[in-house]
Amino acid sequence: MRGILQEHGDDGTKSRSVKHVAYFNTPEGIDGFSKYVQEAGYTLEESPEKDAVAFSNESSVVGEAFDESVQHLKEKAEEFDGQYDGWGCSVVLD
Repeated sequence: MRGILQEHGDDGTKSRSVKHVAYFNTPEGIDGFSKYVQEAGYTLEESPEKDAVAFSNESSVVGEAFDESVQHLKEKAEEFDGQYDGWGCSVVLD
């Protein structure tokens, strides 16, 4: 994703809405992960599918802090019997 942003002149440092999606094998996983991300400061979004949790936050998309937060989301999704599917955002220019 960062490569695509760079192709459009966006270095990823400006804060923007970053959307994330994770998929789960059980309703309990969906409920537990949804509660976790809300408590962690993310906003729940309308899910694209019944077994998914879609959520967002305001962030830049570069740097160690962002990479660590994504890694943490992957690990938390696995704890709830799920899989983090990734993130996306809009291009932000000056």
